[in-house]
Amino acid sequence: MEEDTGVRAALRRRSIADLLKVLEVVRHRSLNKAASALGVSQPALSKSIHRLETLLGVQLFERTPLGVVPTAQCQMMITHLQAIDAEVQIVFSRGARSGKIAIGCSPLAAETVVARALGLLLAARPATQIVVREGRRAALTADLRGGQLDLVVAPMTNDDISPDLVEEELFYDEMRIVVRAEHPLASRKTLRLRDLLDYRWLIPPEGTFVRRQIDREFQNARLGLPRIIDAINSTPVIKHLVQSQDCLAVLSAKSAYQELKEGRLVALDGAWKFIPRPFAVIRRVSAPRSSAIHLLIRFLKKVASEMEGPLARGERLAVPGSSRSTR
Repeated sequence: MEEDTGVRAALRRRSIADLLKVLEVVRHRSLNKAASALGVSQPALSKSIHRLETLLGVQLFERTPLGVVPTAQCQMMITHLQAIDAEVQIVFSRGARSGKIAIGCSPLAAETVVARALGLLLAARPATQIVVREGRRAALTADLRGGQLDLVVAPMTNDDISPDLVEEELFYDEMRIVVRAEHPLASRKTLRLRDLLDYRWLIPPEGTFVRRQIDREFQNARLGLPRIIDAINSTPVIKHLVQSQDCLAVLSAKSAYQELKEGRLVALDGAWKFIPRPFAVIRRVSAPRSSAIHLLIRFLKKVASEMEGPLARGERLAVPGSSRSTR
């Protein structure tokens, strides 16, 4: 009895959300898949499970060739957790379907993952009212702190560090030099930057993230800039022109995902290498996460995963804390 009382007291010190994470791992038999479903990073989920195991003094999962499976001690908890989960779903479903979500996003995030994820959310919950605000990260995070926004999807940066926000890595933005399928360079297998100098380039203006990367590549190759450069700060305009003219453009692989997939655009292959830029879902630490927001984050991760480019995760530059507070 004393042991049971101790366990009950220990469990009272954990939130219901922490306990239900166990059920999500049981359902998926994978920490990675469970973390994706929960909208958290795999390391964060592993730490949460480990803390719960330490608190209970038992091992909850074992790794096997069939995946992560619950131990006998965990099996004893499953029925109770399923009952808790059912009660939680009933409580949230009473108001969630007529809820309201306010999301802020950068232009790139808006046209890639956010638009598609919101489409999935409305298909699942048609009564959800949506507010979308597009802008720069600094302005959006200010509105997030003020409560005008529920979450923000924007590049990860240390420009607005704050202990009241947490960001979870969502996707990496990979830049590609692209041409239309009929371009003379489209069929070339081995290219150098010097091979591209005599063509017209469509790229963002000086000072932007993409332009700084382009300038750096030409400087590293000890080359001057291309002969003709059109400074265009509009992705739709760049995509339209590069598909109709024999010019080159530097575009986000996710922004040009559909055109690349359908073969209307071709990514050139060469020795240059642009640094991937991480994007994140940013939330207030203290804000409760409704079931609708939880579902939207799941859809954001789903869309981002489906649009994943050829760059392997292990090849990416290390970014401190894929799920971290902005402290």
